[in-house]
Amino acid sequence: MSQPFPTVKVLGIEDDVTSFDTDELASALARLLEAAPGQFAPALAATLKVPKGTINPVLYNDPRFIRSDEAKPRWFLATQAGLVDAVATTKSVMQSGLRTT
Repeated sequence: MSQPFPTVKVLGIEDDVTSFDTDELASALARLLEAAPGQFAPALAATLKVPKGTINPVLYNDPRFIRSDEAKPRWFLATQAGLVDAVATTKSVMQSGLRTT
């Protein structure tokens, strides 16, 4: 069952997010991370005014996003891998099959 979202303003872009549409959430997350890479999931959820549990599946399953190997991962766009301290993030290593540890 879809839950209504308020209209939120993200980085100057007005988004009318009317349901838990993963494409809309992923696009909003991508805009946030493009402007400010390395954010924690709770901060991203708070900015978008959605429950953290709503964005976690998007962050973990959408190939546009990668995370740091920290206990509390920071999130980046896959195109920003060079910004991550450990360039081979958990998600990129798992997907590529090049696990080195």
